[in-house]
Amino acid sequence: MLYSLKVEFQVEEKLLNIHTVTFSGAGNGTDIQQMSELHHAHPYIEWGIQTPHYGGGLFPDVGWVKELTSTGIALSAHMCYVRDLLEEASTEEVLSIVGWDAFDRIQINTHGSPHYTRYETYSLLQSDLFKGKEIIFQVDDVPTNLSTFSIATEMGINASGLFDTSHGSGTLPNTWPNVENYPKGKFGYSGGLGPDNMSEALPAIAEAAGDRDIWIDMEGKIRTHGNIDLDKIRRVIDSVENSGFLKEIN
Repeated sequence: MLYSLKVEFQVEEKLLNIHTVTFSGAGNGTDIQQMSELHHAHPYIEWGIQTPHYGGGLFPDVGWVKELTSTGIALSAHMCYVRDLLEEASTEEVLSIVGWDAFDRIQINTHGSPHYTRYETYSLLQSDLFKGKEIIFQVDDVPTNLSTFSIATEMGINASGLFDTSHGSGTLPNTWPNVENYPKGKFGYSGGLGPDNMSEALPAIAEAAGDRDIWIDMEGKIRTHGNIDLDKIRRVIDSVENSGFLKEIN
């Protein structure tokens, strides 16, 4: 199946390959049936779900997450309180995640704050608890967080780096990090992306990423009055599919 409809942007003949578009921050007010329908119509979509399951604000409750994880659609768990995991190798937050097996990717959100990762944590990430899961580390301007990602990659952990120098604030950067500065690893791009800037942002990301396979992630700009707006998401989907940057999937 070919998802690229037509090529509108080319940058120095390097064609960006977007393999996944992650829409983060769905919660209790988001219609699970519509989420599922969008995924099945556009299988490259992934829904990023924030943890813990507080049941308020950006954190959906246990019942909603149970229903979502029963659908079989592509999901990533975005862990927002990770200091004990990284610095103490604690499994407390991991074990509290409902439907753990339904999440193919686990994102460790450090929010621009330095976290020191102990050796036992790397061993934990290689254990059966994380078997088959891709671990996403935020790659920002905090040296200790970059170090954690680099060490995980060198140790053979199934690790990816998410470029987000906005630290989750939803601010579009002046320039996107160039993957040529990071010869090893898989990468994604985030920070201020949304339906109103896809036509400008995607060519700029292509300039930074070249022909590497990447994913893009967004949250703040796909909200209206604090809630995930599925119409804005549909606009993003249209822009991505008409950009020529979506990876061909056979």
